[in-house]
Amino acid sequence: MLMLDVDHFKSVNDRAGHAIGDKVLIAIASTLNNCVRETDSVCRLGGEEFAVILPNIDKDGAEVTAEKIRTAIERTDIPEYTDIYGQVTTSIGIAKAEENETIDTVLTNADKALYLAKESGRNKSVLFIPQDS
Repeated sequence: MLMLDVDHFKSVNDRAGHAIGDKVLIAIASTLNNCVRETDSVCRLGGEEFAVILPNIDKDGAEVTAEKIRTAIERTDIPEYTDIYGQVTTSIGIAKAEENETIDTVLTNADKALYLAKESGRNKSVLFIPQDS
């Protein structure tokens, strides 16, 4: 599972307005859908936070997918925003569901990894490792 958060999204809304902020979210959702397999599920959790469910994938595959998404979002052109303010970036937390883990545990682990990605400078993906908790 991937958990993504648009970096500094509040400043997107503050600088460009909520209508442009909505266009940024739509562009990110479209980019996410273009980066994943047909078997994957993209979900908006709320605000500027998204999740991607990646069934039948190992940790390496999840990390590759996360980096593919991160770089694609960084390259996404949103004319009303990127032409004026620059590129939008995202931080991504990665968590692998282990046998017998609940979805709540996987979400919590992805959120912890997302926090580490933000804490270490943003615009990166971080894999949850149990000792990170």
